Amino acid sequence: MFKNDLFKYILIGLSSYILGLFSSSLFGGAFSDDNDKEPERETVVDNDFNYEIVQVNELKMEDGFIYTGGTRNNRRYGQGRMTTPKGTVYEGTWYANGMVDGSMITSRYEYTGQFKNLSPNGYGTMKYKNGSSYRGMWKGGHKSGIGLFVDSIGQKQFGLWKAGVIDKKTMNANVDKRSFGIDISHYNKIKDWGNMAIYTKKNGLAYTTVPEKDYHFSPVDFVFVKATEGADVRDENYLSNMRNAKKYHKQRGSYHFMHLTTSSVENQLKNFLDYVVYEPGDLPPVLDIEVTKEAKEIGVKATREKVLKWLQVVEDSLGVKPIIYTFANMKRDYLNSPEFDGYDFWIAHHRSTEPEFKDYKIWQFTDKGRVHGNNNALFDVNIRRL
Repeated sequence: MFKNDLFKYILIGLSSYILGLFSSSLFGGAFSDDNDKEPERETVVDNDFNYEIVQVNELKMEDGFIYTGGTRNNRRYGQGRMTTPKGTVYEGTWYANGMVDGSMITSRYEYTGQFKNLSPNGYGTMKYKNGSSYRGMWKGGHKSGIGLFVDSIGQKQFGLWKAGVIDKKTMNANVDKRSFGIDISHYNKIKDWGNMAIYTKKNGLAYTTVPEKDYHFSPVDFVFVKATEGADVRDENYLSNMRNAKKYHKQRGSYHFMHLTTSSVENQLKNFLDYVVYEPGDLPPVLDIEVTKEAKEIGVKATREKVLKWLQVVEDSLGVKPIIYTFANMKRDYLNSPEFDGYDFWIAHHRSTEPEFKDYKIWQFTDKGRVHGNNNALFDVNIRRL
């Protein structure tokens, strides 16, 4: 009897010790709940994927933290929710004890986005209880990088932030006056979607060089992404570009580059409709028609018929009227007829003055606009009528 009791007590003590080790490993040390941040510590990288994911439910710690969700190798992993003693709630995706993406809700604000050490870090949106908000880049819990702040009465400040303070040189308080966008394909390598901004002149157009003064930043509000070309070309970066545009709150749209002589309209339609992503809130699809040499070869009547067929089938398939992208001279010579009156035009006119067709919806005014955030690379830059 004595030996059995002794063995039982040893087992109980050993179990308590193991649970304590598990809890300590899971939470990675004490938190500072005064500012809802973890102390700086070395990140433990879990390279052993042989550990299975274990679910825990309302695991309570000595200091009052509660965690429900996945664990791996005794560390928070996968989807999980944690509540601090003061009621701050963290919920999202965890890796090696840190939350990398998700939401944080406190008595003062709600944040959704990327994290590091339980602090906003990367791209995210903060909504404050007083009605103000900030959407953009963060570092260590501070606004840091390109972002837009809107105060409680609707006044806006867009520009480059550093440690929570906006750089006055870059600040744009009139972001609603013009809506800028870019169009991209696999030729454009965007490495930093969150920090994109357009170097803008006082006249509202874009710089082609990086200026030292007399400029402000304008947000990239929309992005048109190349999907397909002809009957068999599919842009290799299309799907990732569409995902990133949505992730970083850029209104997105897709375009097809049309050929008039090398493949049939039917095959080009199949290529585009089998590949295109179109969701509610996206911009209308675009037909890019700029092959003037091919148009001359087949003539005005055949060009109009091919273009109109593509437009009608896409509208019937997606339920939205497409936009036509072209140059001013091609619109004048080939597409300036009554059957195209109901379509919005996106005119490429690389000048400081507006195109001759004043009823355009979008104006591509340069193919060499300087964009901050990607080694100050050059992009096609467009203005959209509001």
